[in-house]
Amino acid sequence: KVGGSRGRQTKDLRNNRYWAVLSAGKLFLYRNWRASPKDTIDLLLCTVKEARGPERFCFEIISPSSSRMLQAENLLSMQRWMAVIHNATGRLLDAQVGRTENAGRGRFESAGTRMRRWESILAVPGNAGCVDCGAEGP
Repeated sequence: KVGGSRGRQTKDLRNNRYWAVLSAGKLFLYRNWRASPKDTIDLLLCTVKEARGPERFCFEIISPSSSRMLQAENLLSMQRWMAVIHNATGRLLDAQVGRTENAGRGRFESAGTRMRRWESILAVPGNAGCVDCGAEGP
């Protein structure tokens, strides 16, 4: 997915115009599409949710280490961005826990392999707690 948005770090009061590109499980934010990305967000351990506040069409991408608020141009664009980010995160997590393309036929990696992959996800710095509620050991 490619498109324009406005964005900022959640704690930062500045609001900048970005060109966003979602590719290979990462969200690249460009200030100028000809230059290198200004910021890159790995979506593996992210969650996305609608941001409530005075600004319209805002959504928040929350990772274990930071939070980024983006503003779409309209409601439909916001919903599409949220769905695409949510789906990308789901695909990345499925790949990490060992699901294969044949998951519908019951072909999964062994329980031990899935457990090792899950433990590697939990070992990522900043992933000791739930990004939504802060509870320990998600």
